[in-house]
Amino acid sequence: MTCGCVVRFYFLSAECDAGYGTGEKHCGDCDYTELNSIHNWRQTLSSFYLCTLYDDYGNTFTSIIQMYKCIIFFSKHQISYSKCYTIFSHLNQKESKATTKIDNLEILEYVVKSKYESNHKLNRVLKLTGTSKLVYYKHAEDYIENLDIVLENERGRIRKEML
Repeated sequence: MTCGCVVRFYFLSAECDAGYGTGEKHCGDCDYTELNSIHNWRQTLSSFYLCTLYDDYGNTFTSIIQMYKCIIFFSKHQISYSKCYTIFSHLNQKESKATTKIDNLEILEYVVKSKYESNHKLNRVLKLTGTSKLVYYKHAEDYIENLDIVLENERGRIRKEML
């Protein structure tokens, strides 16, 4: 459940306090002091933020967008000899045939989970957003449908693990 605060982000987000940027709302229920002390924290949540991500099979990626597009590409073209295809097969628990389609949202959930499990600093930034509603600003090629919703779900998963 989210509080009344709204926080927007994308890869070119300007540096300003949480809840006070364009299209944002600060309801007073959230303390963003620690979050605001992190330089460019909004950019770290975006899909283009450069960080090392690891999948379950030893592949390394440099951003959410790279990992996401790689998996989408190899699953769309049904290339079974790629290491990326292994992820595609792994995600689809029902069948692992090359002809099986997988939902892009499921791939995005896997990629986001990989990002925040691989990097404790980014994990901390996501937790510091509190219970705010996250809004992913739609900006050209950076935009991935439902990233804000998936991030809110990942934040909830991280909080449950902490308990």
